Amino acid sequence: MQVYIFSSNTITNIWAGIGAGMWAVQIYDKPEFKTRAMNMSIGSVGLIYCVENQSFTTPFIIKTTPEDRVISDIWPEQWMLPFNIQPFGTPRKRIHKDQIDILPVVNESSKSWHHVLHIQSNLAFSPTHISEVDWEVLIQELAD
Repeated sequence: MQVYIFSSNTITNIWAGIGAGMWAVQIYDKPEFKTRAMNMSIGSVGLIYCVENQSFTTPFIIKTTPEDRVISDIWPEQWMLPFNIQPFGTPRKRIHKDQIDILPVVNESSKSWHHVLHIQSNLAFSPTHISEVDWEVLIQELAD
């Protein structure tokens, strides 16, 4: 299965997005970025990585396709390609990057976790391939 991992610099921005039931990404001027966004399917699953506390949090389902527009009424900054999400939890539950090897996809890889799970903001809308077991672990650990 595929999971889309979106990065946020602050936990405050994550709370704002979860509260609004929406996510968006940093403004990029690259056509391939929008193309990748438009290939993301409704019903796909996502996860958020917080740079501030170096943790994964808040699994969700993607409810709408990203809109080709800029949004400025949820976060202090402007963001682009907003889409609606249905979170399974809140940012209260987290898995620190040092414990992410609880996921079989990371534990069984000979690579470092950040080479297995795509968290870089320039890779947003690029899916990470995980197993159903990995997703079950994420839900068990992070869903409310």
